[in-house]
Amino acid sequence: VLEQELQAFNRANAVKNLINDRQFWIDIEQLRNILGPVKRAVKSLEFRTTLLANIFVELVKMAISIQEISVIYNSQFQRDFLEH
Repeated sequence: VLEQELQAFNRANAVKNLINDRQFWIDIEQLRNILGPVKRAVKSLEFRTTLLANIFVELVKMAISIQEISVIYNSQFQRDFLEH
């Protein structure tokens, strides 16, 4: 039981450190900027009036967001994201 409480405390402490880490929030914003166009592209597929050109535009926006990561930030997030 003591070991489980210690693990729970360590996890809570790790979460607290993440919340207080400014770089974590910058990384989250970058991820949002990348996934936003993907979300819009997938959502637009639900409509009968969607053209493939609309999807292409959103994918271009996603590519631009990825390129901006490499230009603006030199973070671990950039290395991890572009590596996979």
